[in-house]
Amino acid sequence: MKKAKFWNSDKIVSTSAIIIGVGSLIVVTYQTNLIRNQTELIQREQRTSVMPYLAIGGRTNSGETEVILANLGLGPALVKDVRVRTKSSVYEMDLVTYFSENYEYEGHLTAGPVEIGDLIPAGNSKTIIGANSKDSVFMGFITVLDKEEVELEITYESLYGERWLISSAKNEPTKIEGL
Repeated sequence: MKKAKFWNSDKIVSTSAIIIGVGSLIVVTYQTNLIRNQTELIQREQRTSVMPYLAIGGRTNSGETEVILANLGLGPALVKDVRVRTKSSVYEMDLVTYFSENYEYEGHLTAGPVEIGDLIPAGNSKTIIGANSKDSVFMGFITVLDKEEVELEITYESLYGERWLISSAKNEPTKIEGL
């Protein structure tokens, strides 16, 4: 009786099919990983391309001192929260309202309050509050802001819903995670 060969044509074909199937599975898994990584990079690039960057600053122009809010980023900023923080309290209000309620001021005030829902376009700025540079009450308030005894905080978000916090004390946006 003749002994049967272990490797006949059926076994060779079926083993080759298994090897090709496993190889195909490895290639598909690798391609899926590449596509996922590429998608993440594209999404990160899209978020960066519309990232707002708010900054609070001051300027003196034609005898008037102003506190301004500027969007130095690439996309619009949607204001989500505005508050004024002192060493003892937090007030859910804008800087103009805080000034009006806490300082006796009789002069002319340039005011453009920052309110929840405001959309600050990229490249634009607005005067939050301003007054004559010679006015002692207003300049006293500016000194209090400079010494960080009073701090304006603004929470804003991008078109993609990423949120940041900017304050007049630390004029660098801090990303808020988990919202």
